[in-house]
Amino acid sequence: MPNQSHPRTTVPAPHTRRHLSARSTLPRLLGLTALGAVLSAAPASAQTTFSIDYKGPTSGLVTEGDILMPALGLPALGPLPPPVIVVPGGGGLGSLGLLPYGGCVGHPPGVACGIEVDALSYGLDFPAQPMMPPGSYYFSVESLAVGFPTGFPAPNVMSESAVAEAGADVFADLGLPPAPVPPFGAPPGNAAVIDGDGLPFPSAFTYPGLGLIEPTSGGCVLPEPGDNVDAIDVDGPSIFPVYFSLDAGFLDVPCGFPLGASAAASGTLPGDVLIAGGGGLPPLVWIGAPAMGLDLFGPGTDDLDALAIWENGTGLWENAGMAYGWLGGLTDMVIFSVREGSAIIGTPDSLLGVPIEAGDLLIPPTIAGLPPQMYIAAENLGLATLRSGFLASDDLDALDILPVTITPLNPTGIRGGGPVTVLIALGLIPDCNGNLIPDTLEFAKYCTAGTSSGGCMATLCATGTASASAPSGFTVSAASVEGKKDGLFFYGTSGRQANAWGSGTSFQCVAPPVKRGGLLLGSGTVGSCDGSFSQDLNARWCPTCPKPSHNPGAGAVVQVQLWYRDPFNTSNQTTSLSDALEFVTAP
Repeated sequence: MPNQSHPRTTVPAPHTRRHLSARSTLPRLLGLTALGAVLSAAPASAQTTFSIDYKGPTSGLVTEGDILMPALGLPALGPLPPPVIVVPGGGGLGSLGLLPYGGCVGHPPGVACGIEVDALSYGLDFPAQPMMPPGSYYFSVESLAVGFPTGFPAPNVMSESAVAEAGADVFADLGLPPAPVPPFGAPPGNAAVIDGDGLPFPSAFTYPGLGLIEPTSGGCVLPEPGDNVDAIDVDGPSIFPVYFSLDAGFLDVPCGFPLGASAAASGTLPGDVLIAGGGGLPPLVWIGAPAMGLDLFGPGTDDLDALAIWENGTGLWENAGMAYGWLGGLTDMVIFSVREGSAIIGTPDSLLGVPIEAGDLLIPPTIAGLPPQMYIAAENLGLATLRSGFLASDDLDALDILPVTITPLNPTGIRGGGPVTVLIALGLIPDCNGNLIPDTLEFAKYCTAGTSSGGCMATLCATGTASASAPSGFTVSAASVEGKKDGLFFYGTSGRQANAWGSGTSFQCVAPPVKRGGLLLGSGTVGSCDGSFSQDLNARWCPTCPKPSHNPGAGAVVQVQLWYRDPFNTSNQTTSLSDALEFVTAP
């Protein structure tokens, strides 16, 4: 049933509360939704929109009150142009109606201006189900977040924070049990899915970006040299009404810099969920902070910092009161986080009794006046918390929930497929060279590696692009080789085969005739499987390289395999072979 206990709190001046009146205001608001057509010429589906905070350099080109999108419409590999405004913070039709907006346009980065949008939803976020596949929860973190150590491969919050890039990136979960999920209800983990700038440095990883500037200082600096994502909606479309929150007036944690106090400038509170209809009028309160379980210690003491909403179609706030209570369609889904420095931090949530932290995903309480309920504890998302022994808590400051269907044939689509970095982190898509490009898009692995006398099975991988003319740039590598045993790569263009290699377990997978890559000295430890080899084949066969006669020519389909010594092999061979790769040479 809808929650009828939403109080209309009287707040002392200078705050003036503008609550949404179902009878007088909602028809006027919803009548303006057609203005969504003025927002953007970008496609209406899968549109990535976001906001930034005032500290970074891009706030001098746009403002922290604007809703932005990548200049190309969707995240892409860099270098990229700066993002563009899809919903201005103020200035008439098609805007959020923020009153101080006009005076903030063009303000210097690092100067708060009273218009900071720090949570965003269009009311169309996917209604979370008890079982959601990995990659359903997208989120961003504040630039000082450090992440929680996990057993999953990078990129993740921890790897990106090490090079001061976490603040501009967007991350996703790696799979969660049905909520509520207490601390360590699932193995800690996340994967970076959207980059700030889409470039491979200073991070070692390349994945689609937003057109922001990275890295930040990694400390407390004003203005920051890099940007911080402050709100996110990944799969759009961006249409009115827009649900959002504005930031508080207290000092941020841990740097002690002033926040923008934009909620006060708009006559609302930083714990309120606001709604804008696109008519240029000031936003209205859709859910007041007390109904969210916030401001228990006084008006304006909590700051709502991330937001995901599924609005059930009535336009009115109707409290589910429990996880998944929205699935019947009678109530709304509202999942949120609070900013570090909020007074509610450390208060036990009203469901599990767990002290609330800035990385937790929360839902409103069953009764207004109680603290929020725990939905997903921060540790499960791979975020650091005080309650887990860290010196500070990571601040989750943006959220979106997507419908994700993971299939081998569609691993990367936002709607209908899991994000590729999540699938790689979970081992569902192979990426042996760690470049975040599925191996199947770079080369084909085939054949079976033989088992050496020490129980080793050598496996091949490749990095770069095979070329008939480039003097370098395509390295074939072998791992898990018998330690301290010499070997060589051999290759050919006569196709695949799988002929038994004597009476052992190896197969010769490259059809003759073959070319040899030259003997390589063994590495690793005798009796272990820690040997490895690598060779740049472009640097061997290019026209000016040592073996131009080995050049397969542009467009050739090439097979390559590793041969290595195995003197204690009990077969009639004293050598073993790896699996094989097949690739096509570029011009």
